[in-house]
Amino acid sequence: MKIIIIPARGGSKGIPKKNLRKVGGVPLVSRAIAACLDSCADLVVVSTDDNEILAEVKQQRIVSHKRSVESSSDYATSESVISEVIRDLGVDWQPSDLIGIMQVTSPFTTPEQINQCFAVASKGFTGFTAVRSHKLIWRETPEGWRSINHPQNYRIRRQDMPMEVFETGAFYAFSLDTFLVSGYRFCAPAYPVLTDEVTSIDIDSQQDLEMAELISRQLNNLSELNEKS
Repeated sequence: MKIIIIPARGGSKGIPKKNLRKVGGVPLVSRAIAACLDSCADLVVVSTDDNEILAEVKQQRIVSHKRSVESSSDYATSESVISEVIRDLGVDWQPSDLIGIMQVTSPFTTPEQINQCFAVASKGFTGFTAVRSHKLIWRETPEGWRSINHPQNYRIRRQDMPMEVFETGAFYAFSLDTFLVSGYRFCAPAYPVLTDEVTSIDIDSQQDLEMAELISRQLNNLSELNEKS
């Protein structure tokens, strides 16, 4: 069985009620649910402490889970939510089941990306959405700025750079049994599922929300053009 857990806390300091804010006219939590329901998942669980979110999702084909005070704090991790959901709802789940984490604030995550992560997890990996990066990274140290992923004394060609990715945070998948051992999402060897950088936006500010709305409009325009052609 493939199970997706969607952590959707009510509290948010950057954007109040962030998980209920709309992109393309649809609340972020509902966008996440729609992508999950169109994927290969057998069960979708929304874990929240917020009554408004519960009201938003109650008519949808998901299981709702009321989070504890401890797992709803500003310092609670996604792993603590997953562990709580497993404890409360996973009595009949099997060790071979696959668990996915869906991030509500990544509004353009597709069912195909979810399916790819689950396919990777079924082979013994932790599948995670990622974007290939060619960025040259510098880090401030007590001795000054230091190059991290490139030589400091000459400019490396882009085509000669080793393969590097950064996590989008949108989706992760792994097996239940390995998670129960380590308690962490990267409980198996990591394997990235590459996504598009533009649509991998993670909404953490009002500016991100406005950018996501612009991307949504552009995607809708492209969809309408494709339908007419």
